[in-house]
Amino acid sequence: MVDNKSLDDVASIQNFPCGRKSQNILRKDLLDTDNPSSTITQTREENSLNSFVSKAFGTLSSLKSRESTGHTASSSIKRTTRGEIQQLEKIKSKGEVIEDFQPESVLTFCKHLGVSRYEIHKAISDNLKNALENELEKMDVTKSKEFLLDLLKSSFQFINVPDLKSVFVTIVKKLGDATPVEVLELLASKSAKNPKELKYSELFNAFSLDVKRLVWEADWDASIRPDGLPVDKPMSQLAHPSKFSTLAECDKLLIEIVKPSIEAYLQHEPLRNDADLAYTSSNREKRIDTERRRMPASKISKDAVGANSSGMITSFSSKLSALTKIEKSPGDKQSSSTSNPDDAKNNVPYLVLSALKETIGLRPKLLAAVLNILIAEHGKRVDERNVDADMTLVNGADSLLCTLVLDILLFNGQLPKYYEDVRLLAQTLDKCVQIGIISDQAIGKIQDLLRSIFQPDRDKDQQTTIQKEKLQNTGKTSIGNSEDPSVKNDVERQFELKLLRKIIKASVMAMKECDPQGLFLNPVTDDIAPGYSTVIKKMMCIRIMEEQAVNLKYDSLDQYESDVQLMFQNCIKYNVGKDGSWFRGEARRQQKKWREEILTQAKEIYREEMNKRKKQLDNVAASSVAVSKKALEENKKKAILEQQRKILMGAKEVAKKRKFDNKEFNDKGSSEDNTSTKLVRPLEESSAKKRKKDSFCPSLPALASMLLSDPFVVRLLYDKILRAIRSDVLKQKTVPADHGTIPSVLQLIHIASLSPKVCAMRGTAFIVPDVGLMKKSTDSRENDGTLSSRSFFLLRNQLPRLGSLILTADMDRRIISGDLSILPPLPMTKLEQWQCDGCSHRILLDLVQGSLVHLIQSGIANDNVLVTQCSRFIVAINALTNGNMNNERCFFISLIHALLRYKAKLPHSVRDLIVKSWLEWIKTGGGVGNGTTMTSAVHSCFAMLLNQWLALGNLILPIDTMIMWSEKAIHSCEEKGDDKATTFSKYWTMDDEHFREVKFEYEKMLKAMPEDRALKWKESVGIV
Repeated sequence: MVDNKSLDDVASIQNFPCGRKSQNILRKDLLDTDNPSSTITQTREENSLNSFVSKAFGTLSSLKSRESTGHTASSSIKRTTRGEIQQLEKIKSKGEVIEDFQPESVLTFCKHLGVSRYEIHKAISDNLKNALENELEKMDVTKSKEFLLDLLKSSFQFINVPDLKSVFVTIVKKLGDATPVEVLELLASKSAKNPKELKYSELFNAFSLDVKRLVWEADWDASIRPDGLPVDKPMSQLAHPSKFSTLAECDKLLIEIVKPSIEAYLQHEPLRNDADLAYTSSNREKRIDTERRRMPASKISKDAVGANSSGMITSFSSKLSALTKIEKSPGDKQSSSTSNPDDAKNNVPYLVLSALKETIGLRPKLLAAVLNILIAEHGKRVDERNVDADMTLVNGADSLLCTLVLDILLFNGQLPKYYEDVRLLAQTLDKCVQIGIISDQAIGKIQDLLRSIFQPDRDKDQQTTIQKEKLQNTGKTSIGNSEDPSVKNDVERQFELKLLRKIIKASVMAMKECDPQGLFLNPVTDDIAPGYSTVIKKMMCIRIMEEQAVNLKYDSLDQYESDVQLMFQNCIKYNVGKDGSWFRGEARRQQKKWREEILTQAKEIYREEMNKRKKQLDNVAASSVAVSKKALEENKKKAILEQQRKILMGAKEVAKKRKFDNKEFNDKGSSEDNTSTKLVRPLEESSAKKRKKDSFCPSLPALASMLLSDPFVVRLLYDKILRAIRSDVLKQKTVPADHGTIPSVLQLIHIASLSPKVCAMRGTAFIVPDVGLMKKSTDSRENDGTLSSRSFFLLRNQLPRLGSLILTADMDRRIISGDLSILPPLPMTKLEQWQCDGCSHRILLDLVQGSLVHLIQSGIANDNVLVTQCSRFIVAINALTNGNMNNERCFFISLIHALLRYKAKLPHSVRDLIVKSWLEWIKTGGGVGNGTTMTSAVHSCFAMLLNQWLALGNLILPIDTMIMWSEKAIHSCEEKGDDKATTFSKYWTMDDEHFREVKFEYEKMLKAMPEDRALKWKESVGIV
């Protein structure tokens, strides 16, 4: 025990000699001793710090205790003997206390040295905690899972202790996916005091991004299924779009994380401007728009990402902060915080996709959750009060959610196998957007992919039926051994090619799983590997083999095997030396795994399927079942219709005209030869519900319909129809229904127009509308009979009316300034000619608006011709809309873009006609709510047009004329408003977000006016 004497009583130089006092004592002892060596040793021991501490606290020195027990320093590593234990017991029986076992003595001494007990305890606890964390890091989860779970349960009660939080964090990091869902859901719980904050925010922020993804996943799965449907509601209660809740309104961590990124993408001004340009006549303009959209994903990725050796641009938080810095309203000035604001604006799409990719990581559930969020947001466009109303397809920037879905599917690289069809669909559509045209081959490929998405079971049954019919027809005509071997060989060859495609696609998917780093996924460029093209003459990667398999380019497994061997040999050949040793080893590892497992299994499956096919052929030939009369009649009808179509279309001339489109698609978007044209075959009409096996991922029909609703894709579809009517239908003197691609493109447009309803129902029910070639009664289909009649009416009635209008406009040109000048002018178009008898005319209206924009873009110099032609289209537009043009923003933006191509050379007669019609649209515009015309697109775009003309000078628009027209527009809006008290001056003083764009244009107009004119204009509109 510690001596009861105070330290002040013994702490003197006499009791604790040191320094000169110790030297004098040693000198005196040396004079009196006969053995100086032992005297020096004894003096050192007596005056050592160890002896002083023992003397001060009345304890036995550890050195003396070892001497008394015979335990020296040299024997410290030896095992304690029985004699030593007995000696220690004797010492304890005498009442002597050994210093080594008295921590209080050390703590008291350290206190006199200025070291507090808290510092000592903290150092000990930190060392113990670090040792525990190091031991946890060394543990194998598979062997010690139960122990880690018990330790997690024990440590959870100390999560509020700051010094012990790191232990809990380390255990969760080590468990990873094995962490209990209850723990992850608890980490995602919100605070009771502040619902906007997490209950364990400090603990959550201490986790790595991998653990945070697990928390987001568990929080999402707690109430929402992977297909986007609520967990607690049965399917019977969700049979209507109005029954679904919006995911954006759910209180989920993942929505809070991705919402800023999605909003930044949707509010990106250059992207919105390009999306609003719905009608462009030249492919060059479409390509320029796409290059501006794709620049961040291609050029910026090389500059920004290439500078970072790790391949990541910045952290997730820095990306979101960069996005918030460049968000501006139309009237805001450029922020001076960024070095180059233009580059920052162009970086937004790429930064958004990078942030979303980093959020998702390699978690399929998070990818499904993000896609479900976008699906739900797109479904919000359905009006719950009028679910059956027709949806507008040309929405421009309002449909950028669909563009974001396409970018995510392409930007995320390797996707789960479930998304293979939609990824290929996104890839095909993106190639069409990049080249600015959608060819016949692309349409055929899109139809095949949609068929496998919307009708997977029916497509398989149909292919089987067709093959059986061909085989039966072949067997029936083989009387007397007179069968045609070429037909049979062709059928068998097609079966073998499709079997090879199926096997090779499965093998390619297995290769992707064996290549988690994606080393062999994409083609290698010189930017990634300098000098690669000089060393490797023939490039090969998984993507190339996948495209060749899809396009039936492999005639045998040997060709596929040679391509795989070439891919691995290229890697080994390029990566030489010490730096390339890892790449060579990885290539040899994957090559061995592919040869021993994947290739062997592929050959075995091929051999089994070919043997089954041979048995089927033998059975068919033996049975020789006759083809039914109904099937024969249908085949005859199809043959007759096909023959009539070829005669009417002039197949040879049409093929020549489409040669450029198909060639360009092949050169830039596909590896197919120009001679192998894709068969354009519309999808069969069908209605279906989501299958049970599709409930573990987002709805593929919903994603596919969203891809078709991408504004950059929609304008290609409408442009395809308009070009086909002008180039093929009118010149060949035929009708749109007999055209090879118009019915198919219209079917794609119908599928895209239904995308909001399909998304609102999360894909639980979807339909494929009829192509409209044959008229059907509304009673033939309970769900989609009305839509089938609409398709027929559009194809057989409305499109011929549009073709007649385009032909009449061309006749006007020839009569007024062409080879038919001797003929009298044609009568003007009347409103009665464009009455649609209550049927849907939304698609027809879009096509008429696109035709008018294309007409103005053509650059006709004769003002009389242009005025006459535009008047006809304006009459048709007024008849189809009843003068209500409030929400036709995309049409107005495209019209402004077309008019500005003339610059100051625009004929005043055309200018006056457009302005007169525009003012009439403002005057007759309708809507629900107070003053909807005041804040509508027809008003803001008219002010935008006046500003653009004013910038060109007085030659095109004098200031007085501009003031007069702007005043007329404002007064017309005030007259149209339901509440007469809600005037332009009231809107000017209010902070209405819908009026900001209109106010921005008028403020810009005022800056261009002289002060006296501006003051007079303010007095006229009442904002002084």
